[in-house]
Amino acid sequence: MAKYWLKYSKGEAIRFISHLDILRAFERSFRRGNIPVEYTQGFNKRPRLSFATPLSLGVTSDGEYVEIALAEDLSEKELADSLNDVLPEGLKINGAKKLSKKMPTLGSLVQAARFEVFTQSEISSLNVTTFLDKKDVIITRTSKRKTRDINIRPLVFEIKQKSKGLSFLIAQGSEQNLRPSELLTSLDVTNYQLHKNETYFLYGENLVTPFQWLEKTEM
Repeated sequence: MAKYWLKYSKGEAIRFISHLDILRAFERSFRRGNIPVEYTQGFNKRPRLSFATPLSLGVTSDGEYVEIALAEDLSEKELADSLNDVLPEGLKINGAKKLSKKMPTLGSLVQAARFEVFTQSEISSLNVTTFLDKKDVIITRTSKRKTRDINIRPLVFEIKQKSKGLSFLIAQGSEQNLRPSELLTSLDVTNYQLHKNETYFLYGENLVTPFQWLEKTEM
């Protein structure tokens, strides 16, 4: 069995399909491309897929990652090309890396993500400056089980204002996770389109891309 990390993009054509639909699109593409994917055991066998993070509905991205297991070896280029030949419009493999040893799951390694938000109206620079100057920005987060107040200021690492929007780097992952919508609500930003640029892991004290992390770890 061989394992690979794939970097893929989700484009405008499929902006409003769900994470479950993305999973199904990959499953169909494995069959159409005759890709020797490894399946789980048991009655309901599924391809061995593990995503770094689910992407929210309506968000496009150039920085999504998925781990797949194959029953036989393929070259990184052959795997990427074979999938790109059969994936639906809007999904594209932008890179593939074969794992040389056992690695933690993608989801357990995610620490941050960079996003861009595009708007038709000007975003208040005062709101951005005021947010960055604060030590505490408390929001109320409601889930099915409970409602709690959290301080989101430590989860925002960077905000840069652009001509028609913002670029921001925020905590994402299993330990600390900030939803982009929570930050944008705090900045009083509405009627926007969101794009994810990249996913980041932590290597030492530095944030690096998953492929950079892999290269440093496998050295």
